[in-house]
Amino acid sequence: MEGPEPEPHQGVFVSQNAVFTFDGANKTVFVEFDDEYLEALNNPPNNTYYSYVFTWYSFGEFRYDGATSLKLYHEESDTYLTFMLQGNTSPDKITISHIVPGDENIVFIKQ
Repeated sequence: MEGPEPEPHQGVFVSQNAVFTFDGANKTVFVEFDDEYLEALNNPPNNTYYSYVFTWYSFGEFRYDGATSLKLYHEESDTYLTFMLQGNTSPDKITISHIVPGDENIVFIKQ
């Protein structure tokens, strides 16, 4: 990737089915899923903190403006969630592939 690496996500990102509150350089995110999303994800821990990393395919951590996935990890329950990114992730927007049948991609917008 060209140019300087972007600053880590910080603040509240809201979508139709979930809210992610990123804690900047600490690489943690507070996750709040709605009931439909929880069921589609097989009921992972909710309303709690996950560590996160943006990755490029299976090659490991990568800056978010060139990443292909967002991976969340909940240490207490040993739960991993992987979301495929769609389009370009920016400091103000994260778009992930739909996981609920029939739904469009899920767009998180910084508030």
